[in-house]
Amino acid sequence: MFYRFTARKDDKKFISMVSFFENIVNFDQRGTYTKKNLESPFKFDFDLFYICLILGLNYNLKEELSNFETGPKNIFYGFDYFPDAYKDVGNLINPLILATIAEDNKIDTNDKQLVRDLINENVIPANLSKNLLNLLNQYSAGGYMKLIEEFNYVAPRGESCVINFLIKFNKLMSKE
Repeated sequence: MFYRFTARKDDKKFISMVSFFENIVNFDQRGTYTKKNLESPFKFDFDLFYICLILGLNYNLKEELSNFETGPKNIFYGFDYFPDAYKDVGNLINPLILATIAEDNKIDTNDKQLVRDLINENVIPANLSKNLLNLLNQYSAGGYMKLIEEFNYVAPRGESCVINFLIKFNKLMSKE
């Protein structure tokens, strides 16, 4: 499962993902996101997980999941594979996360057997291993923390909030 974080232990400044993203989504998901911004390119709930994930991977930031609360209704996607709209993205994300794991574990990527073992441990045909799902959620949490710190723990608001969000996100991805 891909998680949406609602609280962080001992962090009173933390803003839930639903509250942070509610003004910049282009969908109305009853019970979670109640607003709809037609200017937004974010058309799927999973878009929000994905932007946090790539930010976390970009900065190699992981957070311990036990420090966060999620709750049963706070799941971006409840399966152990990428949603249909993101099937092709898996071909980009899986190598990124596997390369990050290899780097963190000092695995020689020239050793074909070690790379094969890494893939077999983490990518099950049509699914992702529990370990890889855990890492994806850890990197998403790390990216989300980087994002809310950039926004000083205040959700994007106002008429141009989507544009302002995208500008700040682009700067973060560029590591300027």
